[in-house]
Amino acid sequence: MKIFFLYHQKTHHYFIIDILAILLSIYLPIPIYVSLFLYCLAIQDGYTLYISKRWIIPSLLLLTFFDSYSLFTGLFLGSVSYVMYRKKWMGSADVLYMAYFGFLVGFERMMVALLIAVITGLVIYIKKQDKMIPFLSCLSFGILISLCKGYTIFYYLLNLSSKGISIFTS
Repeated sequence: MKIFFLYHQKTHHYFIIDILAILLSIYLPIPIYVSLFLYCLAIQDGYTLYISKRWIIPSLLLLTFFDSYSLFTGLFLGSVSYVMYRKKWMGSADVLYMAYFGFLVGFERMMVALLIAVITGLVIYIKKQDKMIPFLSCLSFGILISLCKGYTIFYYLLNLSSKGISIFTS
């Protein structure tokens, strides 16, 4: 467990950490590996606002845990977030991981993760009063919740909207 904290202490990682990530992905149960991955990603982005290229190996290992992939969601979110990157609203790691997570979890869970990430980002912005928000940390938090209860939350919100519940109706 102590090795995982090296991800947020340094931006230049050692080769041994990549080997450890591969070994942990083989021997740890899937929910623990995914949770540790998202936690370490959020911690490093929260402290440094920088994601190194060493995150490619654990990210590719994470792809082996999921059966179905949503190419459309990944491309759509990647292109939308790329426009936001060009306007300097998002960092390049935010763009790449938004497309990656969209590809990984699918449309329904990604919409829930984005909703949670935006709400979390607004809370952080109000609390810190800083222009730079570690959005990848917020997105990791949203992905973690979305992996647990994403379909339930999505269809609950869809059901609420189809009933026409609004604050403007009398």
